[in-house]
Amino acid sequence: MISVLFICRANICRSPTAHAVFARLVAEAGYSDKIQVDSAGTNAPYPGRMPDKRVQKVATEKGYDLSQLNAQQLTDALAADSDYLVVMDDRNYRDATELMSEADQSKMRLLLSFADFEDQQLYDPFFSGDTGGMGFIPEPMDSGERAFKVVLEKIEVSCRALLREIENRDLVATTGAHE
Repeated sequence: MISVLFICRANICRSPTAHAVFARLVAEAGYSDKIQVDSAGTNAPYPGRMPDKRVQKVATEKGYDLSQLNAQQLTDALAADSDYLVVMDDRNYRDATELMSEADQSKMRLLLSFADFEDQQLYDPFFSGDTGGMGFIPEPMDSGERAFKVVLEKIEVSCRALLREIENRDLVATTGAHE
């Protein structure tokens, strides 16, 4: 089984959104028995908390159900059990490296690195880092509803690209299946 873990800071906004989007894509593609999906936060101060209500509202409008997801802390064990560690921004990337072994760090990628966006940046007044040109999914918590919608759209595009990569790299290689 291939395991994908989505990571953001508190695990109440971006990573549970990616979790729900990717889980639906996996189910629609008929891979639920081959791909496991989870999410966690690098600093999850509210373990067990459901995703933010604004995130749930925007996701529900597009048919995603986040109601069964609860925040959890990223641990070395979660990272070790995952084949793909998918982070939302470079701060999450840096913070996650402190919570896992060096070997597991090689499994980390920014979510937007799977997709091809001309404009990968969405204004984030709290972001002050360098993304190395790869782009990031910014934190919409202190922004308006439009930011949540744009973040969801970017997550959808990126998750579709991630699934294509897993199909091509892992599923075709191991099963001999065709696209």
